[in-house]
Amino acid sequence: MSDITTISVGALGTNCYLITDDEGTGVLIDPGAEPKKLESILNRKQVALRAILLTHIHFDHLMAVPALLEKHPVPLYIPALELPGLSDSQRNGGYLIRREISIPAETAVPVEEGTRVTTAGLSFTVWHTPGHTAGSSCYLLEGADTLFSGDTLFYEEVGRTDLPTGSYPQMLETLRRLAAWPGDLRVLPGHDQETTLEHERRHNPYMREAVKGG
Repeated sequence: MSDITTISVGALGTNCYLITDDEGTGVLIDPGAEPKKLESILNRKQVALRAILLTHIHFDHLMAVPALLEKHPVPLYIPALELPGLSDSQRNGGYLIRREISIPAETAVPVEEGTRVTTAGLSFTVWHTPGHTAGSSCYLLEGADTLFSGDTLFYEEVGRTDLPTGSYPQMLETLRRLAAWPGDLRVLPGHDQETTLEHERRHNPYMREAVKGG
């Protein structure tokens, strides 16, 4: 049985997710800022961190990574196509906040479509969902019908596609694929409130456009 805690971090209100198992171990998805806040929560919940997962490499999803890795030398899972952005402030958006952001690529474990990440008593399957960035990916938590969608899919919205490596046509193709997934899923996005796949099928104008155009 897994437990999911949503932690809003940074000026952009990024949703960082702490997923733990019954043994008190866990993973963080998209620790975008405020490492001291995240450390405090790990300590309060007495969670032993086993891994960090990134949906993509924009600064507001990874700014806390260096500080966390300094205290917790755990694997950093990242979509393979996003690896160049770890040290490229044009791709990771550092230029938007006038900061050079660089994380050594050797600290990262690349994942791609179909990769199964098993750690901390949890298993995630990687879905490559380009559009927001070329390597943007979602993580499906097995056994929980829960999709961590990063900046791919929001509540009745989608991630912007006008930043480096973004593509609106790719986003529409991704949305067609998500809409075709059988049944429903709980969707935990990178920003804003949680939603469900069925709600987005019915109410997300971008997903409806994608399905109609497909």
